[in-house]
Amino acid sequence: MRTVTLPVKGLNFAGCAREIEKNLSKLEPIAQIETSYDAATMLVTFVLFGHWMEMRSRRGSSDALNALLRLAPSQANVIQPTGEVETVPVERVQVDDLLLLRPGEKVPVDGLVTEGESSIDESMVSGESIPVSKQQGSEVIGGTVNGSLQRKSVVILPSPRL
Repeated sequence: MRTVTLPVKGLNFAGCAREIEKNLSKLEPIAQIETSYDAATMLVTFVLFGHWMEMRSRRGSSDALNALLRLAPSQANVIQPTGEVETVPVERVQVDDLLLLRPGEKVPVDGLVTEGESSIDESMVSGESIPVSKQQGSEVIGGTVNGSLQRKSVVILPSPRL
């Protein structure tokens, strides 16, 4: 009897395995793992967009500062002890030098007016469109424009706060 029952049991097992396999394909999985790349894609997009905006604003502020630096004059008229006027680069201006500022010229450095009077256009610094009147003892800011229509010169003593 053992010889007869073994093939039957083997047949039974093979039939059951086929039935289980057929029914498993009909069953829905209990826990399905879904991969979702949309959140990761949006996160990367926001980070890259933020980086792009930061670089754009940084470039804009850098360009604005460079434009502001280009407005500063590169030369100054220094009055020598002998009385003659010499044009020198702004980098060579010392604290005790006397500078000559003619009408329409830009103020080369910050300083005090020691002689003369004029109106200085300080719109570059303050945004005020009306020129400010400057007399002896008034402070002037480097890069602003001497807007006086008079033919008088203004003498400036550079300020030590440079």
